[in-house]
Amino acid sequence: MNKMILLIRTYQSPATTTTGGPVPPLDLLYMASAIMKAFADKYEIKVLDTGIGALGLEEIKKEVEDFAPHIVCLNSLIFEADFAHKIAAVCKMVNEGVIVLMHGQLVDMAKEYILRDGNIDYGIRGEGEITFVELLENLEKKGDPSGVAGIIYRREGKIVSTPLRPYIENLDEITISFGAWDLINIKEYAKYSNWNGSLKEKFYMPVLTSRGCPFPCTFCSERETQGKRFRVRSPENVFNEIKALHERYDVKEIHFFDAVFNFDAERAKKICRLIIDSGMKLKLAFPHGIRADIMTDDLMHLMRKAGTYKLTYGIETATPRLQQMVKKNLDIVQLKETI
Repeated sequence: MNKMILLIRTYQSPATTTTGGPVPPLDLLYMASAIMKAFADKYEIKVLDTGIGALGLEEIKKEVEDFAPHIVCLNSLIFEADFAHKIAAVCKMVNEGVIVLMHGQLVDMAKEYILRDGNIDYGIRGEGEITFVELLENLEKKGDPSGVAGIIYRREGKIVSTPLRPYIENLDEITISFGAWDLINIKEYAKYSNWNGSLKEKFYMPVLTSRGCPFPCTFCSERETQGKRFRVRSPENVFNEIKALHERYDVKEIHFFDAVFNFDAERAKKICRLIIDSGMKLKLAFPHGIRADIMTDDLMHLMRKAGTYKLTYGIETATPRLQQMVKKNLDIVQLKETI
């Protein structure tokens, strides 16, 4: 009998805003794909996004009862902490022996603090693709978890944190397989408000072409969660994913979730040229923000030609003093010219 893994995106709408909504959980899909690649059909995986249907604790409890997972992994943002811990308690209530992991921004920011909750067995810090696979191997062997980099766990009642795992250098080595994409209902997400605020097509898919950010903005968690260096997928790798999504699922709209897509302008141009040369008629948007003071006319025109209909510039403030205070350090004159 296969072991069951339940991956839960603990979506909760921010109390302070009505913008945004549940979006396809790329973190969980990348990890699901890594597990499928490493173990073939050894594990049966299910993705549960609490934002789809606005699931409450009773509904989540029923999902856990019906699927009967051996392992649950919660992917949470920091403001979702209370909800995430309540879900962990529900999982243990249903089955005291279930192994509960936590991953995402909440773990990266709160670190060892999350294991003060006895319902959490392990925390996965940083990128989860390799760490999750190694932890599963360790659990299978009932080995010493101290050799698994990037985790937080308990040893003899004390909270232990292993050394951070180095960030993945070649992002082409990881991918979201069709098997992982099939774990979610892609079109369901179009029924909810999205980070872009609008859609040109009936539904969209997010794509992440890079990780990490070299800019020192004080208000952003990207450097804590994805590192301070800009790491990339090759233009060909990005294009092949977009082409596959277009051909298999008839995706016609792509939202890029990068922190700073245009940091390497030449790479960004090549991605645009590949899309243009393919003849695919796509709608593209950049809801996570484009760095305005490094934008070039050449790139802007190529992005438009590739199908871009919306750019979001991360401005934060038009006051030079505050720009310096939050270490955004945008050139306001250049910003106005770019806009």
